[in-house]
This record gives sequence, structure tokens and C-alpha cells, in this order.
Amino acid sequence: MRQRLCKLLGFKDFKEVLISPNKENIRFTVTEADRNLYCLDWLVSLLKSKREQSPFCIIFCHTVSDVVLILSTLLMKLGNDAYLHGTEPPPERCLLGVYYSATPDSAKERICSSFSGSGKARVVIASTSLSMGVDFPHVRYVIHFGPGRTLTDHLQQAGRAGRDSKQAFNIILHQGKHLGQCERSVKEVIRSKECVRKLLLHNFTDEDVSLSVQHDCCNRCHAVCKCAGEDCSVLHFDFDQTQEVTQEATQDEREVSPEDRECLKEALHEVKLSLDLRSGLTLFDASGMITHGFSDNVIDSIVDNCGKIHNVNDLMQYGFISSLHIAVTVLEVLNEVFEDIVIDSSLYELSVISKPVYKTVLDAASVCSDHDMESESSSDSDC
Repeated sequence: MRQRLCKLLGFKDFKEVLISPNKENIRFTVTEADRNLYCLDWLVSLLKSKREQSPFCIIFCHTVSDVVLILSTLLMKLGNDAYLHGTEPPPERCLLGVYYSATPDSAKERICSSFSGSGKARVVIASTSLSMGVDFPHVRYVIHFGPGRTLTDHLQQAGRAGRDSKQAFNIILHQGKHLGQCERSVKEVIRSKECVRKLLLHNFTDEDVSLSVQHDCCNRCHAVCKCAGEDCSVLHFDFDQTQEVTQEATQDEREVSPEDRECLKEALHEVKLSLDLRSGLTLFDASGMITHGFSDNVIDSIVDNCGKIHNVNDLMQYGFISSLHIAVTVLEVLNEVFEDIVIDSSLYELSVISKPVYKTVLDAASVCSDHDMESESSSDSDC
């Protein structure tokens, strides 16, 4: 790359000034992300205890659905602790923020202001658009929910951490879906048992990137560190490996009657019709490709799995919904039908949804959920 740039720029007599990309103050971790994202519990605990004193953290995601998944998970785990006390509007007091192409400029400015030291946000869930042209010197944690798709991309994003030369961490969380579009060298970093630092940097420098203090290098080197004789003097960090959860707080699958499914399906089609009217454009409905993403295929998947859906995470898994707006609306419909779902108020605040907007849809669902009415006298138009 350097040779190609010099040729394109017409350089003849010049001297290369090479700076190693090896930032020794960044410690690397690679670990698998569990389905319920217990791997983020350490961050939740940190935010609850430190509040506005929490260290700055960037969570990079590749897709909008991953952004929504991480955001909704952190909101549900934090509850009211996601907000600081004050008289400002809730978004201004939220410890979390979102930064991607569709984020309003005002919200982007809030994130940049916070990470420059004059705002409330401490964690931002972001796309790669936050990795270019910004300089936040005090970021302690960069979390990748899925590694960068190339080594260059990953190192550039990891380099957002520790720009003040203090101890920082790059934590790579991965699930099976994340590796499909990664180059081979990135897959090797994830699947290998060798030093993460060496695997990330071996294509960029000929120098020995090994750290003499192994527990400062990566979680794999930490596992074999013997700085205190036969043992390591530093305990493993909570984020180094997925925590074993002995008692999983999952909800039992609800019983669903054929009438429940039919009423739910009718109500969800009312949601779809409402979205169609707002968007003003519907494309390829039969194939599931429509402008707002809430297709017949998605509705069928939600109805088929409605016994297992209790929250936004379940919708992501079974309904393939990437919009937080639509997800909250669907949860409202499910609650009208089954009356067993609790929707965190913070989801309304961050998705900028007001309940009255969907009153017509909920009224339709409410009619369908009245199982005392005689089925013989109810027509399709009633639903």
C-alpha cells in the first residue's frame, strides 16, 4: 500500500517515516457472545455503580439490527439506571447513545459533545461512521460486536481507545453470523488460540509486538501468564470470557390457542397497513421485500413463534425486526392479546414513539383479544 501510494503521488526522492500501529496500552480480548448477551453484564454493572463517572465506551456494530439489539439489551438490563437525575429531557440524561448514518444531527452532536467531556452519554452504540475523522482522547473501552471485516478496519476502530496513552481495552465479541463477511485473516484471529495482538498486527509490522507482561497483552496471553511464579498476579477481567449463568432468567413459553394466533395475525396486518399508509410506498410485498421491512413473512414468523416472544430480543430472533419503532409497536400488540408483556418506558423515549399514534392498531388488537365474544357472530371485519 505504501509503495502504491508513493507511485500514485509521483514521489521520487523521499524518506519514509514509519510509526508502528502497535499500541501497547491497548489490551485485546476475543470471546464468544452468548445469545442473551450476559457478556455485557460487566458493562451494565459498571454503569450502575459509576453512573456519570463511568469510563467512555464505544460499541461498534455492522448492522442496524445489531445496533438495536445492543441498545435494547442495555436498556432492559439497566432499567431506570440508564438515566441520570435531572430536569432535562430523558434523551439528554441518558447514559447511552446511538451513532449511525440515520441518527439525527442533534443526537450526533450530543454524542460528540459527551465524548469530548461536556455531556452525559458514556456508551455509544455506533456504526463504522464513528471511526473516521473523530478524536476522543479518553475512550477506555472499544467493544466490537463482530470483528472488523478487514484487519485494517478493525485496527482503525480499535485505535479509538486509549488515545491519551492510558490503559485501554479492545473487546471483540462474536457470534456465528459475524464471520461470514470477514476476510480470512480476521477469521484466523477469532478461531486461533494464539496471541490476539500478533495475529492482528503481523501484516503491518516486522517488529516483535509481544509484550513482556503477558496479562497486559490479550486474554489468551493472560491465561498463560506466570508473572508471579507459577501464577499470574492479575485476576482475569470479567469480560475476558462469557460468564456461566446457572439460573437463567428466561420466561416459559406461553400457551397460544388457534384463536389467539388468528387475532394476533389480524392485528399485525393492521400494523402493516398503518406503516404502508405512512411510508406511501410498498414494494414486493409478496416476497417480503417492502420499504419499512414489516412484511407478510415477518408477520408469519411472529405468529408462528408468538409463544416464545416476550421482549425486543425475542423479536430480533424470531421476527427479524431491525426497527426499534416497529418492535415496540409489535410488543404493544402482543401485550393487548396476551396481557403478559412489560415494555420499559425508556424504549418509548429512545424510539420517539407515543402510544396514541398506534391507538387504532391497539383498538383492533383489543377487540381480537376479547375471547368472551361468540366466534359464530364475529366476522373478519370485526378484527
